[in-house]
Amino acid sequence: MRRTSLCRHIPARPLPARLLALLLAALATACGGDDRGLIELSIGIDNRSITKIPYFIAWDEGLFEKHGLKVEFVLPAIEGEDDVEILDHFGWPRRLARRLGLERREVGVFTQGGTPMMLTAIEEAPAPHRVAIGATDCAVRSHLIGRRDLQITTLEELKSMRIGATARVSTMGFAAFLFAERMGWDIERDIELVVIRDGSLRDLDAGKADAMFLSEMHWAEAVETGYPVLLDTGEWNEPLAGNSLVVAPEWLEAPEHREAARRLLMAVAEATALYHRDRARAVDVLVRWSGLDRRRADRVYERGKWLPVRPYPCVEGFRRTLALHDSPVVRQHRAEEFYDDSVVREIEASGFFETLH
Repeated sequence: MRRTSLCRHIPARPLPARLLALLLAALATACGGDDRGLIELSIGIDNRSITKIPYFIAWDEGLFEKHGLKVEFVLPAIEGEDDVEILDHFGWPRRLARRLGLERREVGVFTQGGTPMMLTAIEEAPAPHRVAIGATDCAVRSHLIGRRDLQITTLEELKSMRIGATARVSTMGFAAFLFAERMGWDIERDIELVVIRDGSLRDLDAGKADAMFLSEMHWAEAVETGYPVLLDTGEWNEPLAGNSLVVAPEWLEAPEHREAARRLLMAVAEATALYHRDRARAVDVLVRWSGLDRRRADRVYERGKWLPVRPYPCVEGFRRTLALHDSPVVRQHRAEEFYDDSVVREIEASGFFETLH
């Protein structure tokens, strides 16, 4: 008697949706290999900046699987800011079930700047309240870059000029507020803060601002193409609530979700240690995932030396955000409302981080 592989069997007639869903689940088990013990986790990634490189290293190096996760990324495509790319290790039966509307994608963990997460929840209710369980970016380190024809010799000459940032409550906006404070200026009266969503050097060329706070990727391009780099905020040594792994508080209460968070943070920590230990492999990841050429990726790599191996939430950054954006509404909140460092502390107590050095 000839045996037919379950992975190749196609029903001869349409099946009810419920039965089809069960069949696809069985196919996922039969065709997906031995996944016993792996927890599935969907992660929403908001961009491909250097702060996300640990996630991409973990993907390429199999660190998620090593730590017991089967991961899915939902992230912007390299080309096209409005295009979404979905990468997963779930297998084709799961993809088919979702395409047929038989299964819904549930993103459990998001990457998001801690400062915008906090301020949006405070100022734009009913925005979802999330908490940071870890972070890869807790230090101000953006650059203030001028338009090509800007001719100034001191930062004081920027007074009354147009300073660009991606949003008032973004990490770039945080740098703008901090800049005004350090200069002794009133951000509402002494400069014109121009909000330019997804800002880039092209916006400077278009005359939308006289100078802009921009990330490492844009800084590397600016250095190579002749834009004046007016300020490196990394020299300030100021805390920031930057790229964070954020979840809904109730999501973390489920034991399986908490275990998934633990495994995720361990994978991110190991990937970050690899970033610092193996420059060539890290640059390869930058090229592959961020679309940079190798020369520019090598320049950007230098700016990642601050990536923390211990991915604690940005506690001091949250506190600094509340102080910098002081208002009657902001004063009603405490930093502790927006982070939960208990999972990272459990990993610390286990001695795992010490094994990465």
